[in-house]
Amino acid sequence: MTTRAYQIMAELYGGIENCLYTEGDAKNLRVEYRAEYRGKDVKATLEYFEELKKEDPEFYYSYTLDEFDRVENLFWVDGAARRAYELYSDCLSFDTTYLTNAYNMPCAPFIGIDKNSITIQLGCGFLRNEKTEGFVWLFTEFKKAMGSKDPANIITNQDIAMKAAIVEVFVSSVHRNYRWHIMENARKTMGPFLDSKGDGKQELADDFKDCIDNSFTPAEFEQKWQAFLDKYELNNDERFQHLYDMRHCWIPAYFMHCFFPFLQTTARSEGFNAILKRYVNPKNSMLNFVQQYKKIQQRIFSKQDLQEAATATKVPRYLTGHPMEHQMKKAYTRRLFNVFQHELQLSSSYYVVHVEGDDLIDVVPYRRCPDLLYGTRTFRVTSFRVEGLYSYTCCKFDRY
Repeated sequence: MTTRAYQIMAELYGGIENCLYTEGDAKNLRVEYRAEYRGKDVKATLEYFEELKKEDPEFYYSYTLDEFDRVENLFWVDGAARRAYELYSDCLSFDTTYLTNAYNMPCAPFIGIDKNSITIQLGCGFLRNEKTEGFVWLFTEFKKAMGSKDPANIITNQDIAMKAAIVEVFVSSVHRNYRWHIMENARKTMGPFLDSKGDGKQELADDFKDCIDNSFTPAEFEQKWQAFLDKYELNNDERFQHLYDMRHCWIPAYFMHCFFPFLQTTARSEGFNAILKRYVNPKNSMLNFVQQYKKIQQRIFSKQDLQEAATATKVPRYLTGHPMEHQMKKAYTRRLFNVFQHELQLSSSYYVVHVEGDDLIDVVPYRRCPDLLYGTRTFRVTSFRVEGLYSYTCCKFDRY
């Protein structure tokens, strides 16, 4: 009972002096009721899982109890998500900063991306303790449910226990951290150092961003980073030394051939976080969370159906006479075809120069094209014509 509710009760009795209970009595009763309901809540949740299993034979759940018979770890995933993972195990996003439930257990959803660029749920868990053993248990249960298949790539927040568990369980996965999380932690010591305008700091922020975003090999990043430190006399700055020491876990240049679609920041995970908050009140019961999670899953299915219908029924307007545009219409979903068309348009800002025969090609920007994403930069392409293969310095197709 809240203070406001107690005041209303006192009014009903004609004043606090006439009330049979103190506010402390009311608070104690509330705690007592919650404790009693929690025991029933876990039992009701497990019973609900059994009902879901009858409806969906591929539904999977697992849990552990502590010495007080309280739920310590919990994981569940439905059949649709297990089938989706067979197709979309290329990249997994995992973050435990969404919300914490009424039992003080952080929510741990596994997030993927489908062929329509829609965020999909690939299972969910709760952990009472975010230590390595807790993550090992959760990742092991996830992997067991997914046919022992590691995600090709996994992106997470910056957590030492989580990292250790990924190395132990997802042995073949490429693991990287969210740039957003690392920069947020850096801002705790730097403040607005990299964001400030005026006093020359905007130029510093722009050069820093160029170093991170437009370095396409580790060697290029190293060269740009040192030039950046020299220019702004930051060689002895411990804050930048710390960011550099962690470079292998977040700088894009070290993951150029790895599929991390649209996950430069936590935008996709933050979007899912917003959905969770819209559907779920963390103070509500565990059963309520599981039920709301199912509703979110149904909402995702509806979005997928709409995108599938758009791909099947809507005829896109071709923007060029390039044969590749017609070819890609058959390969991509409608949503990603729109992305491809945008890239194809941007390619008209470049021309091709053959270097050393036909094996090496330079893709060079027209100097008069305004606002090019990569400025005046030239990109190198290596062609293997017999095999029909090409490699390129931007690696955009691999990454996105």
